[in-house]
Amino acid sequence: MVDMLHNRIMNKVTITINNVSLTATISDTAAGKDFLSRLPKDFKLKDIEGFDEKVSDLDYSPNTEDMDYEEEIIAGDIAYYNPKDLPDCTLVLYAGAKGKWPGIFNIGHFDTEDYKKVLLPKNSSLVAKVKKA
Repeated sequence: MVDMLHNRIMNKVTITINNVSLTATISDTAAGKDFLSRLPKDFKLKDIEGFDEKVSDLDYSPNTEDMDYEEEIIAGDIAYYNPKDLPDCTLVLYAGAKGKWPGIFNIGHFDTEDYKKVLLPKNSSLVAKVKKA
């Protein structure tokens, strides 16, 4: 699949959370390719108080060499959060719109709005099983 707006080749993944399978499209960027190369992988998700998102700590730093340090985020986006002043990086699944934040690297987007069913309810014991579709 080709995203004509960004002229990038897109890659599909399946993300299963609480027995709900969701599809998402991962961009053909260095960070997107890095993410895909590590699949299949399970991510333990946690809530961030006051935000409509789920995050998972990563055991690696993604390759973000071809990306802007501050990107626009909307509901349904999948991103890395890796601010320059912090050593750790997280994977973020956004259920609510965010705007522009330093250290956000957008790597994909859910294909349908079904992600809201599993990302909006507060639940501290979710696991996202991610694999190439």
